[in-house]
Amino acid sequence: MFFVFCPLGAQGRVDGIAAIVGDNIILHSDVLQQAQFIALDQKIDPSKSPYLFENIYLSTLNGLVNQYTVLGFAEKDTNLIISNDEVDRALDQQIESFIVRAGSEQLFLDMAGMSMRQIRSEYWKDIKNMMMVERFQFSKIQGFDISRVEVETFYYTYKDSLPIVPEQYSFSIIELPFTAGSASEQKTFDFLLSLKGEIEKNDASFDSLAIIHSHDPGTSSIGGALGFTTRGSLVHEFEETAYSLSLGEISDPIKTPM
Repeated sequence: MFFVFCPLGAQGRVDGIAAIVGDNIILHSDVLQQAQFIALDQKIDPSKSPYLFENIYLSTLNGLVNQYTVLGFAEKDTNLIISNDEVDRALDQQIESFIVRAGSEQLFLDMAGMSMRQIRSEYWKDIKNMMMVERFQFSKIQGFDISRVEVETFYYTYKDSLPIVPEQYSFSIIELPFTAGSASEQKTFDFLLSLKGEIEKNDASFDSLAIIHSHDPGTSSIGGALGFTTRGSLVHEFEETAYSLSLGEISDPIKTPM
């Protein structure tokens, strides 16, 4: 479940039902709002690229249907307990991240077209649903401990018996290795250390700095959060440092192969 605020602009609010999943109704306006946010994030102008935007809309709709399908199972799981305090904290973090992206609290409220009280009331339930889906999914996969090394070992052991991809192409490529110079690398390292210093002095939060500075399209919008991971699923250099940290501790910058 995405949690977004985005003005609908000239297109206006679209009424009508896009899909029904169990007892949950997905409105066209909900799908459109989230699709517009994704388009904005990808720098796609719906008026100039209508076909691209249509694909985003359909992808967003499919994502919402899948989320509500999982939510239906999550709501039946009596072992899932999420307190109001947990939802409040998650909502606060989401609002803070959007304020950072908007530039100020007032700009954020202008984009949302609501007061802060209305925002909290409007999206509190959505945040709780999102947390239920995430915890339900994690409860189903936490018993499976398959590491990156195991996947690679399986592939190299059985690659001759794995099915061949139907369409294959033969091509040649000239690859020239590109590495950063020592001066550039040191400059990056020093910059990251300065960000660490801001966090340690409480001048900024980790997630707000990740939103502003991260180049990773998969995690920058959610404050650099990687979610739940197990040993062996990430690169060795990162894991070696990450799993040696104490709760609340921040490491120095880590150099990895990718």
